[in-house]
Amino acid sequence: MSLMRLQQAPGNFPSLSPQLQEASHDDDDGNETSPTLTNNTPTAFQPETYTDEPSLEEAEATFRRFRDEMVPLCPYVYIPNEWDATTLRQQYPFLWLSIMSVASHSAKARYSLGRQVKNIIVQKIVSDGTRSVDMLLGVLTFLCWMHLLPMDKLFGSMVSQIAVALIQDLGLNMTPPEYPSKVGQLLNGKGFGLLPQIRRERTMEDRRALIGAYIITSMTCHAFRSADGLCWSTYLDECLNYVSRNSTEPHDHILITQAKLQLIINRLRSAYRGSNNVQVPAIYSDALRSELDSLLTLTDGVSNIFDNNSAMKRLYHFSMLMAHECLLNKSSVSHDKDMQNFAYYQRVVNSLRSWLDLYFSIPLNHLRFLPASNYSQLYYVTVFIYRISALKVPTWNSLLAEAGAELVPVLDTVIQRFEQAALSMPDSQSDQAFLLGIHKFSALKAVFKSEFGSGIDGENGMSLLPQDTFMSMAEADFSPFLMDPAMFPMMQDIFDDIPWQ
Repeated sequence: MSLMRLQQAPGNFPSLSPQLQEASHDDDDGNETSPTLTNNTPTAFQPETYTDEPSLEEAEATFRRFRDEMVPLCPYVYIPNEWDATTLRQQYPFLWLSIMSVASHSAKARYSLGRQVKNIIVQKIVSDGTRSVDMLLGVLTFLCWMHLLPMDKLFGSMVSQIAVALIQDLGLNMTPPEYPSKVGQLLNGKGFGLLPQIRRERTMEDRRALIGAYIITSMTCHAFRSADGLCWSTYLDECLNYVSRNSTEPHDHILITQAKLQLIINRLRSAYRGSNNVQVPAIYSDALRSELDSLLTLTDGVSNIFDNNSAMKRLYHFSMLMAHECLLNKSSVSHDKDMQNFAYYQRVVNSLRSWLDLYFSIPLNHLRFLPASNYSQLYYVTVFIYRISALKVPTWNSLLAEAGAELVPVLDTVIQRFEQAALSMPDSQSDQAFLLGIHKFSALKAVFKSEFGSGIDGENGMSLLPQDTFMSMAEADFSPFLMDPAMFPMMQDIFDDIPWQ
C-alpha cells in the first residue's frame, strides 16, 4: 500500500465523475467485484475561483484548444464533443484547472495557474490524501506539458511518482478481484467504518488513464533521468487489447499505438542502461526494429494511424533512432563493419531527416503546445547527429551531407524557430521554455564548433531577440537551468561536461 494512501481521511465523498457513479454497484447476488474508485474515495476538491483565472470566453477558447489541438498528441483523456468548459469544470474541476494552466496563450496566466496547480498537488493529494480520477487526469496534464509552467526538475520527478501512486491507490493497475476481501468484510462488520463500494467493471475512462499514465510517466522518467515510471504489466496489456477491441474513437487507437511505441522505447532504454559500452546483442535490436516496422501497418479501422498524425510519425522515427543507437559505439566502428552497416546507416539518416522535416513543418504558433516529450526527442536527435560526427566515419558524414542533416545548420534552424516563437508570444513575457532551449542549443553549437574547428559556419549568427530578453536568475521567477530535459544514456558523457548542467 502506498504511504500516501495512509493519509486518506475517512468519510463519504461524492464522486466527481457521473460515469463512475453509474458504474458503482453490487452484483445481483451481493458479491462485490471491483476495487476502489468509489463514492467514498476522498474527492473533496471542489470548484473555486483562482488568481488570474480566465473569463468564460477565454476559458472556452482555451478548452477547445486543448481538446482539439493538444489532446490528439497524447490522447490519455476523452472529452465528449458536446461538453464545454463549464461542463468540464463542474465534472472535473482539477482537470479543468490543469488544462487552463497549460493551454492558455498567456505565459503570465500559465505561470500563475501553474503555481496554483502545484500547490493543490502538494496540499490535496500529498497532505490530504485526496484520490480521484479527476486528480489523476489533472496530474497527467500537468506532467505532459510541464515545460509550459514554472519549470522544476525535482518537482516534476516527484509528480511523476505521485501519478504512479494515484494509479495504485485507485486500484487501476490490477484486475478487479472476483470477490471482496474477507478481512475487509470483517472490519466492516465490526464497525470500523464503511468500506468502498466496489464496481463491477473498469470504465473506458479508467483504462485510458492507466495507459496514459504509463506513457507520460515513462516520458518524464526519460526526460529527467529520474525514478522509473509506471511499469508495464499483463493487466496493462489486457487494457490495451480491450480498448483496441471495443473503442470506436480514433484517438484511442492513437493512444494504443503510442503505448506500443513507448514500450519499445522503454525496452531499448533498459537494454542500454548501464551497458558501459557493452554491445547490445544484434538479434535483440533487430527484433525491436522488426516490431517497430510492424506498427506501421496499424489502422484505426478506417485509415493508417501514421498517415495523418505527424506526432506518431516523429515518435516512430525517434524510436528507430534509439533502436540503432548501438551503431554509435566506437568499438563497433571499423572499415569492414562500416561496409556491413551501410544499410543501417542509410536507415538512421533517413529517420533523422524525416524526424527533422516533420518537426520543422510544425507551425510556430503550435510549437509551445507540443508535449514536453517532443523537446526531449529534439535534444536526442541533435545529439545523435553530434555523436555521428564525433565518430568521423566517412560513410556517416557523406550520408548526413547528402540528406542535409549536418549539425550546425540544423541547430541554426532550431534556434531561429525558438527565437521566432518567443517573439510571437501574445504578451510581453516570453516562454522560459524557448529561452532555455535557445541557451542549450547555442551551447551545443559552440561545443561542436570548438571541437571540430572554427571553419564550420552556420546560416546565421545574430539572435533575433534583444539581449535583455535573457533574464538573469535573480530577475526570473525561476531558474531556467533547473530543468535538465532529454538526457538519455548516450548523451551523458557529452552533456555532463557542458557548463549548463
